[in-house]
Amino acid sequence: MRCHGRVPPLVRCKREAVNALPHGTLFLMECRQLAEMSILFQAQSRGRVRQGDFAARLFRLMLGGRVAHGRSSRKRKGETMSEGQATGDVGRMSDFAALLCSRMAHDLVSPAGAIGNGLELLEEDPDPELIGEVNALLAGSLESLHARLQFFRLAFGAASGLGDRVDPVLAERTLRRLLATMRLELDWRLPGEPMSKHQVKLVLNLSLVASECLVRGGTVRILGEDRQETASGGDLVPFRIEAEGTRVMMPQDVRDFLESPRLEGDLPPRAAPAVLACLLARELGARVALESFVPNPPVGSQDGGMARIVLVLHGPTAKDSKG
Repeated sequence: MRCHGRVPPLVRCKREAVNALPHGTLFLMECRQLAEMSILFQAQSRGRVRQGDFAARLFRLMLGGRVAHGRSSRKRKGETMSEGQATGDVGRMSDFAALLCSRMAHDLVSPAGAIGNGLELLEEDPDPELIGEVNALLAGSLESLHARLQFFRLAFGAASGLGDRVDPVLAERTLRRLLATMRLELDWRLPGEPMSKHQVKLVLNLSLVASECLVRGGTVRILGEDRQETASGGDLVPFRIEAEGTRVMMPQDVRDFLESPRLEGDLPPRAAPAVLACLLARELGARVALESFVPNPPVGSQDGGMARIVLVLHGPTAKDSKG
Protein backbone atom coordinates (compact mmCIF):
# COMPACT_ATOMS: atom_id res chain seq x y z
CA MET A 1 0.00 0.00 0.00
CA ARG A 2 1.40 3.39 -1.03
CA CYS A 3 1.01 6.39 1.25
CA HIS A 4 0.08 9.71 -0.33
CA GLY A 5 0.53 13.24 0.94
CA ARG A 6 2.85 14.49 3.66
CA VAL A 7 5.07 11.86 5.29
CA PRO A 8 4.55 11.83 9.09
CA PRO A 9 7.60 13.12 11.03
CA LEU A 10 8.06 9.83 12.91
CA VAL A 11 8.07 7.79 9.69
CA ARG A 12 10.47 10.21 7.98
CA CYS A 13 12.76 10.21 11.01
CA LYS A 14 12.81 6.40 11.10
CA ARG A 15 13.67 6.33 7.39
CA GLU A 16 16.55 8.75 7.96
CA ALA A 17 17.75 6.62 10.86
CA VAL A 18 17.81 3.49 8.70
CA ASN A 19 19.50 5.32 5.84
CA ALA A 20 22.19 6.51 8.24
CA LEU A 21 23.32 2.92 8.69
CA PRO A 22 26.05 2.33 6.10
CA HIS A 23 25.27 -0.45 3.65
CA GLY A 24 22.03 -1.40 5.48
CA THR A 25 21.85 -5.13 4.83
CA LEU A 26 25.64 -5.51 4.95
CA PHE A 27 25.64 -3.92 8.40
CA LEU A 28 23.15 -6.50 9.64
CA MET A 29 25.17 -9.33 8.10
CA GLU A 30 28.32 -8.07 9.78
CA CYS A 31 26.57 -8.32 13.14
CA ARG A 32 25.34 -11.89 12.64
CA GLN A 33 27.59 -13.25 15.37
CA LEU A 34 25.64 -11.12 17.86
CA ALA A 35 22.45 -12.69 16.53
CA GLU A 36 23.97 -16.15 16.94
CA MET A 37 24.76 -15.30 20.56
CA SER A 38 21.16 -14.19 21.06
CA ILE A 39 19.81 -17.44 19.57
CA LEU A 40 22.12 -19.44 21.80
CA PHE A 41 20.95 -17.55 24.88
CA GLN A 42 17.31 -18.15 23.94
CA ALA A 43 17.93 -21.88 23.54
CA GLN A 44 19.70 -21.98 26.90
CA SER A 45 16.91 -20.05 28.68
CA ARG A 46 14.35 -22.57 27.36
CA GLY A 47 16.35 -25.50 28.62
CA ARG A 48 17.36 -26.75 25.15
CA VAL A 49 21.11 -26.47 25.82
CA ARG A 50 22.95 -27.87 28.80
CA GLN A 51 24.89 -25.34 30.88
CA GLY A 52 28.25 -26.91 30.06
CA ASP A 53 27.55 -27.02 26.31
CA PHE A 54 26.18 -23.49 26.42
CA ALA A 55 29.32 -22.03 28.01
CA ALA A 56 31.72 -23.90 25.74
CA ARG A 57 29.81 -23.04 22.54
CA LEU A 58 29.48 -19.37 23.45
CA PHE A 59 33.15 -19.18 24.42
CA ARG A 60 34.18 -20.77 21.10
CA LEU A 61 31.93 -18.37 19.18
CA MET A 62 33.48 -15.33 20.84
CA LEU A 63 37.03 -16.54 20.22
CA GLY A 64 36.47 -17.00 16.51
CA GLY A 65 34.55 -20.22 15.87
CA ARG A 66 31.00 -20.81 14.70
CA VAL A 67 28.47 -22.26 17.13
CA ALA A 68 28.58 -26.00 16.60
CA HIS A 69 26.22 -28.72 17.75
CA GLY A 70 27.25 -31.84 19.54
CA ARG A 71 30.13 -32.14 21.96
CA SER A 72 31.13 -28.90 23.66
CA SER A 73 34.86 -29.51 23.42
CA ARG A 74 37.47 -31.79 21.87
CA LYS A 75 40.64 -33.09 23.42
CA ARG A 76 43.87 -32.65 21.55
CA LYS A 77 45.85 -35.75 20.69
CA GLY A 78 47.65 -37.07 23.75
CA GLU A 79 45.84 -34.65 26.07
CA THR A 80 43.92 -35.88 29.10
CA MET A 81 41.54 -34.00 31.34
CA SER A 82 40.02 -35.08 34.60
CA GLU A 83 36.34 -34.58 35.36
CA GLY A 84 37.21 -31.96 37.96
CA GLN A 85 39.34 -30.02 35.48
CA ALA A 86 36.62 -30.16 32.85
CA THR A 87 34.00 -28.93 35.33
CA GLY A 88 36.28 -26.11 36.47
CA ASP A 89 37.03 -25.03 32.89
CA VAL A 90 33.34 -25.00 31.98
CA GLY A 91 32.56 -22.96 35.08
CA ARG A 92 35.22 -20.39 34.23
CA MET A 93 34.05 -20.22 30.60
CA SER A 94 30.47 -19.71 31.77
CA ASP A 95 31.55 -16.89 34.09
CA PHE A 96 33.55 -15.24 31.32
CA ALA A 97 30.69 -15.58 28.81
CA ALA A 98 28.35 -13.85 31.23
CA LEU A 99 30.97 -11.17 31.91
CA LEU A 100 31.47 -10.38 28.22
CA CYS A 101 27.75 -10.34 27.42
CA SER A 102 27.13 -8.01 30.35
CA ARG A 103 29.83 -5.73 29.02
CA MET A 104 28.29 -5.58 25.54
CA ALA A 105 24.82 -4.94 26.93
CA HIS A 106 26.17 -2.14 29.13
CA ASP A 107 27.86 -0.42 26.18
CA LEU A 108 24.91 -0.76 23.80
CA VAL A 109 22.07 0.22 26.11
CA SER A 110 22.98 3.92 26.23
CA PRO A 111 22.95 4.75 22.47
CA ALA A 112 20.04 2.37 21.87
CA GLY A 113 18.06 4.04 24.65
CA ALA A 114 18.83 7.49 23.25
CA ILE A 115 17.45 6.43 19.85
CA GLY A 116 14.28 5.14 21.48
CA ASN A 117 13.87 8.34 23.47
CA GLY A 118 14.30 10.44 20.33
CA LEU A 119 11.64 8.52 18.42
CA GLU A 120 9.22 8.74 21.36
CA LEU A 121 9.82 12.48 21.57
CA LEU A 122 8.90 12.90 17.90
CA GLU A 123 5.82 10.76 18.34
CA GLU A 124 4.57 12.87 21.25
CA ASP A 125 5.47 16.30 19.84
CA PRO A 126 6.14 16.37 16.05
CA ASP A 127 7.16 20.04 16.11
CA PRO A 128 9.10 21.00 12.92
CA GLU A 129 11.67 22.89 15.00
CA LEU A 130 12.11 19.88 17.27
CA ILE A 131 12.65 17.49 14.36
CA GLY A 132 16.05 18.99 13.50
CA GLU A 133 17.29 18.67 17.08
CA VAL A 134 16.04 15.10 17.38
CA ASN A 135 17.56 14.15 14.03
CA ALA A 136 20.93 15.39 15.30
CA LEU A 137 20.45 13.33 18.47
CA LEU A 138 19.56 10.25 16.44
CA ALA A 139 22.51 10.70 14.11
CA GLY A 140 24.95 10.91 17.02
CA SER A 141 23.40 7.93 18.79
CA LEU A 142 23.37 5.86 15.61
CA GLU A 143 27.03 6.63 14.97
CA SER A 144 27.89 5.62 18.52
CA LEU A 145 25.83 2.42 18.26
CA HIS A 146 27.28 1.44 14.90
CA ALA A 147 30.85 2.20 16.00
CA ARG A 148 30.40 -0.05 19.03
CA LEU A 149 28.80 -2.88 17.06
CA GLN A 150 31.57 -2.83 14.47
CA PHE A 151 34.16 -2.82 17.23
CA PHE A 152 32.47 -5.70 19.08
CA ARG A 153 32.30 -7.70 15.87
CA LEU A 154 36.07 -7.49 15.42
CA ALA A 155 37.21 -7.43 19.05
CA PHE A 156 34.74 -9.91 20.62
CA GLY A 157 32.97 -11.75 17.80
CA ALA A 158 33.88 -14.41 15.28
CA ALA A 159 34.14 -12.11 12.21
CA SER A 160 33.99 -15.31 10.19
CA GLY A 161 33.62 -13.49 6.87
CA LEU A 162 37.09 -11.94 7.11
CA GLY A 163 39.17 -15.11 6.79
CA ASP A 164 42.06 -16.16 9.03
CA ARG A 165 44.04 -12.93 8.59
CA VAL A 166 42.81 -9.36 8.86
CA ASP A 167 44.00 -6.22 7.12
CA PRO A 168 45.30 -3.89 9.86
CA VAL A 169 43.70 -0.99 7.99
CA LEU A 170 40.29 -2.41 8.94
CA ALA A 171 41.35 -2.75 12.58
CA GLU A 172 42.71 0.81 12.61
CA ARG A 173 39.57 2.25 11.02
CA THR A 174 37.31 0.36 13.43
CA LEU A 175 39.27 1.48 16.49
CA ARG A 176 39.59 5.08 15.28
CA ARG A 177 35.84 5.30 14.77
CA LEU A 178 35.14 4.05 18.29
CA LEU A 179 37.70 6.38 19.88
CA ALA A 180 36.17 9.33 18.01
CA THR A 181 32.88 8.72 19.86
CA MET A 182 34.93 8.88 23.08
CA ARG A 183 36.68 12.11 21.92
CA LEU A 184 40.08 10.44 21.86
CA GLU A 185 42.86 10.53 19.25
CA LEU A 186 44.58 7.45 17.78
CA ASP A 187 48.24 7.20 16.77
CA TRP A 188 48.52 3.85 14.95
CA ARG A 189 52.05 2.63 14.22
CA LEU A 190 51.65 -1.09 13.59
CA PRO A 191 53.09 -2.81 10.47
CA GLY A 192 50.88 -2.85 7.39
CA GLU A 193 51.01 -6.63 6.77
CA PRO A 194 47.86 -8.68 7.52
CA MET A 195 47.61 -10.01 11.07
CA SER A 196 45.91 -13.06 12.55
CA LYS A 197 42.45 -12.59 14.05
CA HIS A 198 43.79 -13.30 17.53
CA GLN A 199 46.43 -10.59 17.08
CA VAL A 200 43.79 -8.08 15.97
CA LYS A 201 41.56 -8.97 18.91
CA LEU A 202 44.51 -8.48 21.25
CA VAL A 203 45.27 -5.02 19.85
CA LEU A 204 41.63 -3.90 20.00
CA ASN A 205 40.88 -5.22 23.48
CA LEU A 206 44.01 -3.77 25.06
CA SER A 207 43.38 -0.48 23.24
CA LEU A 208 39.90 -0.43 24.76
CA VAL A 209 41.36 -1.08 28.22
CA ALA A 210 43.82 1.79 27.79
CA SER A 211 41.35 4.23 26.25
CA GLU A 212 38.84 3.81 29.07
CA CYS A 213 41.51 5.02 31.50
CA LEU A 214 41.64 8.43 29.79
CA VAL A 215 39.13 10.43 31.80
CA ARG A 216 39.59 13.85 30.19
CA GLY A 217 40.56 13.04 26.62
CA GLY A 218 43.97 12.21 25.23
CA THR A 219 45.77 9.98 22.75
CA VAL A 220 46.08 6.22 22.37
CA ARG A 221 49.38 5.28 20.68
CA ILE A 222 50.06 1.74 19.39
CA LEU A 223 53.66 0.83 18.58
CA GLY A 224 54.61 -2.46 16.91
CA GLU A 225 57.84 -4.48 17.07
CA ASP A 226 59.39 -7.18 14.87
CA ARG A 227 57.30 -10.26 14.15
CA GLN A 228 57.95 -13.42 16.14
CA GLU A 229 57.03 -17.03 15.46
CA THR A 230 54.60 -18.70 17.84
CA ALA A 231 54.69 -22.29 19.10
CA SER A 232 51.82 -23.19 16.73
CA GLY A 233 53.81 -22.06 13.67
CA GLY A 234 52.01 -18.75 13.27
CA ASP A 235 53.37 -15.29 13.80
CA LEU A 236 52.87 -12.54 16.33
CA VAL A 237 53.68 -8.84 16.39
CA PRO A 238 54.58 -7.78 19.94
CA PHE A 239 53.35 -4.27 20.64
CA ARG A 240 52.96 -1.62 23.30
CA ILE A 241 50.01 0.69 23.87
CA GLU A 242 50.61 4.10 25.40
CA ALA A 243 47.63 6.15 26.54
CA GLU A 244 48.35 9.76 27.52
CA GLY A 245 46.07 12.47 28.78
CA THR A 246 45.65 15.11 31.47
CA ARG A 247 44.24 12.49 33.80
CA VAL A 248 44.36 8.70 33.84
CA MET A 249 42.28 6.46 36.10
CA MET A 250 42.31 2.65 36.04
CA PRO A 251 39.75 0.72 38.10
CA GLN A 252 41.53 -1.21 40.81
CA ASP A 253 39.91 -4.53 39.87
CA VAL A 254 41.10 -4.18 36.25
CA ARG A 255 44.59 -3.28 37.42
CA ASP A 256 44.67 -6.23 39.83
CA PHE A 257 43.65 -8.60 37.04
CA LEU A 258 46.32 -7.32 34.65
CA GLU A 259 48.97 -7.75 37.33
CA SER A 260 47.71 -11.22 38.29
CA PRO A 261 45.40 -12.59 35.54
CA ARG A 262 43.20 -15.22 37.19
CA LEU A 263 39.48 -15.84 36.67
CA GLU A 264 38.68 -15.78 40.36
CA GLY A 265 36.21 -13.80 42.40
CA ASP A 266 33.58 -11.45 41.04
CA LEU A 267 35.03 -9.47 38.16
CA PRO A 268 32.94 -6.53 36.86
CA PRO A 269 31.87 -6.31 33.18
CA ARG A 270 34.38 -3.48 32.63
CA ALA A 271 37.17 -6.06 33.09
CA ALA A 272 35.95 -8.21 30.17
CA PRO A 273 38.34 -6.74 27.53
CA ALA A 274 41.34 -7.29 29.84
CA VAL A 275 40.24 -10.87 30.52
CA LEU A 276 39.78 -11.66 26.83
CA ALA A 277 43.15 -10.09 25.96
CA CYS A 278 44.96 -12.23 28.53
CA LEU A 279 43.20 -15.38 27.32
CA LEU A 280 44.14 -14.66 23.71
CA ALA A 281 47.74 -13.87 24.67
CA ARG A 282 48.01 -17.17 26.52
CA GLU A 283 46.79 -19.06 23.44
CA LEU A 284 49.59 -17.43 21.43
CA GLY A 285 52.23 -18.18 24.05
CA ALA A 286 52.54 -14.47 24.86
CA ARG A 287 51.70 -12.40 27.92
CA VAL A 288 50.18 -9.02 28.71
CA ALA A 289 51.91 -6.69 31.16
CA LEU A 290 51.01 -3.38 32.76
CA GLU A 291 54.40 -1.72 32.34
CA SER A 292 53.67 1.76 33.61
CA PHE A 293 50.83 3.59 35.34
CA VAL A 294 51.21 7.29 36.21
CA PRO A 295 47.75 8.64 37.08
CA ASN A 296 48.77 12.07 38.45
CA PRO A 297 52.30 13.19 37.48
CA PRO A 298 53.61 16.43 39.03
CA VAL A 299 53.39 19.57 36.91
CA GLY A 300 56.66 20.26 35.11
CA SER A 301 57.78 16.66 35.28
CA GLN A 302 59.78 15.01 32.52
CA ASP A 303 56.66 13.95 30.60
CA GLY A 304 55.19 17.46 30.69
CA GLY A 305 52.72 16.67 33.45
CA MET A 306 50.74 14.21 31.32
CA ALA A 307 49.18 11.18 32.96
CA ARG A 308 50.19 7.92 31.28
CA ILE A 309 49.51 4.21 31.11
CA VAL A 310 51.52 1.64 29.13
CA LEU A 311 50.28 -1.86 28.28
CA VAL A 312 52.71 -4.26 26.59
CA LEU A 313 52.27 -7.57 24.77
CA HIS A 314 55.45 -9.60 25.22
CA GLY A 315 56.02 -12.25 22.54
CA PRO A 316 56.99 -15.91 23.10
CA THR A 317 60.72 -15.06 23.01
CA ALA A 318 60.42 -12.56 25.84
CA LYS A 319 58.31 -14.98 27.83
CA ASP A 320 60.77 -17.84 27.41
CA SER A 321 63.71 -15.67 28.35
CA LYS A 322 61.94 -14.59 31.51
CA GLY A 323 61.27 -18.14 32.55
